[in-house]
Amino acid sequence: MWKQEALSRERAGQMEAALAPVPFATAMSALLAQPNMRRLLIVIALGTFGFGMADVLLEPYGGQALGFSVAETTKLTAHLATGTLFGFG
Repeated sequence: MWKQEALSRERAGQMEAALAPVPFATAMSALLAQPNMRRLLIVIALGTFGFGMADVLLEPYGGQALGFSVAETTKLTAHLATGTLFGFG
């Protein structure tokens, strides 16, 4: 990984002159101001929810493949969901 990026004073100057990142609340309000964006986000949320429900319904079968009990696969799913929420945050 050493020296993957070449050193360049020009690029370093461009990075210093770049605009500061926009706060999340400002970016989210700008996103929601676009037409039909709320509808799209609701569809994405429902799809994510449906995908998670499919995982919960199928986890006893995964338990057979992994050799876990249903309780252990439920805990595994809970840890996965918690990690996803932290990653999203």
